[in-house]
Amino acid sequence: MRSILSALMLLILSAAAFSQAASLDSLVGTWQGNGKVNGRQSEVTMVWRSIAGGKHYRLEFKNKMEGGILFEGNALYSPGEEGSFTGLWVDSLGSARPIGASFNEGTLLALWGTAETEEGRTEYKLTGPDTMTVTDSVKVKDGWREFGSVAYKRVGGQENAVRKFTAAYNARDLDSMMGLVRDDVRWQRINPEKMEVVTDGKKALRESLVPYFKDGPSTNSKIESLMTSGRFVVVTERVFWKDDEGADRSQAAVIVYEFNDELIRNIWDFPAYP
Repeated sequence: MRSILSALMLLILSAAAFSQAASLDSLVGTWQGNGKVNGRQSEVTMVWRSIAGGKHYRLEFKNKMEGGILFEGNALYSPGEEGSFTGLWVDSLGSARPIGASFNEGTLLALWGTAETEEGRTEYKLTGPDTMTVTDSVKVKDGWREFGSVAYKRVGGQENAVRKFTAAYNARDLDSMMGLVRDDVRWQRINPEKMEVVTDGKKALRESLVPYFKDGPSTNSKIESLMTSGRFVVVTERVFWKDDEGADRSQAAVIVYEFNDELIRNIWDFPAYP
C-alpha cells in the first residue's frame, strides 16, 4: 500500500506553490470586475488560460460598457528569461499591438504598442489569491494618462478549490488540504488493469499523507489545463521530481475532482507514464 500511495501522491497537484522564472499560473482562471474605462462604467470579464502544454498563456477579454458598447480583445503571452514575456494583443477595433511584459511579486506589467501607432501599459496586480486590480494607461507628451481602472474577483469556486488544494499539497499543509475535502472523501486510482480505492475518508487520506510528506520525494507539478463541467473539475498536469541519482524526472496525469457542498467528494487520477 505504501508504494501505491507514493506513486499516487507524485501525481497530486502544485502549480501555485513553487515559483518559476516566467510563469503566469497565478493569473489562470476566470475573473470578473467592475470599474471605469474611458470614463464609462464597465463590467469586465477576463479569462486567462495556460495553453500549448503550459508553455504559453492566452488572455480573453470582454468589456460591456455603459451605453451598450461591447469591446473584446485577445492576447498571447510567451515566456522568456527572468520573468519576461513577449506577446501580441488584438481587439475588436482592429488593433494589433506587440507586447513586452515582466512579472514580479504578483504584478504583470505589460507595455504595448509602438511609437508609430500608440504606446500604452497595463498593470495586472494581484491583491490577494482571488483578487486583482488592472490599470490601463496611454503614453502622452508629459508622461502617462490613466484611462482605465477595474477591480476583479476570481470566479469559479470549484476551480479555486482545486488550485488551493494544489498549493496546500506542495506546501505540505495538511490542515488546509483537509479543509477542502468532505469527511467521506474517496481517492481512487485508475490504470489499464484496474481501479482501486487508495484512501476512503478524510482521516485515511490524512494518515496516508503524514508519512509521505515526511519521507517521500519532493515533487512539484504544473497544471497544464483545467476545465469545469457541472460538479466535476478535470485537470491535466505534469509532475516533476528528482530520482535517487539526482536526475530530473516527470510524469503526466489527468485528475478528476468531484464536488459536493463546495467540498471535494471524489478524486480519480489517471497516470500516463513518460
